[in-house]
Amino acid sequence: MRDTCALFHLQYVNSMITDVDTRHLQVTLREMQALLRDRRFWIGLAALGIVLGLFGPFDTAGLLRTLPRIAYWLPVTLMTFGTGTVLSCLAAASLRDSGCPDMLAMALGGAAAGVPVTAIVVLFNIAALDMPLTHPMNPTILFSTMVISAIVAVTAETVWPSAMPNSANSAAQDPTPDSLSAPRSPAILTRLPVAVRGPLVSLCATDHYTEITTAKGRTLVLIRLADAIAETAPTPGLRIHRSHWVALDQVTAVRRRDARAEVTLTDGRTLPVSRGAMPEIKEAGLLPR
Repeated sequence: MRDTCALFHLQYVNSMITDVDTRHLQVTLREMQALLRDRRFWIGLAALGIVLGLFGPFDTAGLLRTLPRIAYWLPVTLMTFGTGTVLSCLAAASLRDSGCPDMLAMALGGAAAGVPVTAIVVLFNIAALDMPLTHPMNPTILFSTMVISAIVAVTAETVWPSAMPNSANSAAQDPTPDSLSAPRSPAILTRLPVAVRGPLVSLCATDHYTEITTAKGRTLVLIRLADAIAETAPTPGLRIHRSHWVALDQVTAVRRRDARAEVTLTDGRTLPVSRGAMPEIKEAGLLPR
């Protein structure tokens, strides 16, 4: 009976893991990689660990001296941030797919991530401080971590995008001689891994994501198609379908299909042109009027 229950539990866990949308994980890990390459991230995280070490929350001020306390909080901060960020983003993305508003999804995702983060802290306390699993402080740690994680997730969603430098936008807004003489890159490229950044070919909507194809490859980004199109300037292009945008210089052929048409791109793909987009296709000179 016990073996049967264990097998059922393993199958249930495996089904939960299988049901996770791999696109959410793919995008989250790419964003984490970009964040980990940012020197400011490591400086900020180290500063947070030092501040926590100096103030000694959760009774660590009474358990450890200042230097050992800082040495305790630095690895705890590093370990919990990565776990909390990935899990909160995955939970928030799943909630958004269910129709949950963005801010509420981030808050609930952060709170949910607080549970495994607390588990890491408790295990670290057992190993480093010889603190028993039944320590009366653990429920307080759980509640505080869930609340803090929710606040951090919402704050990051609200503040971080505007705080991050955007080279394409700043170049467009700063009318210095350098920015006037240098060609401006589409802002959407700053959302892509460096290895994929290149001339835009197409944007294709996929659920809540947009598949961005460049001359160097393709990747999924958690952004609406309309918002992605707004970041394609100065690349000339057309929205040929409710789910597709193409760069005009990447179109190699256009063929009529009754009242509609289809375009062939430089990478060999063929995308449909909706009936409503036919006038714009003709206006661009891709089809006879």
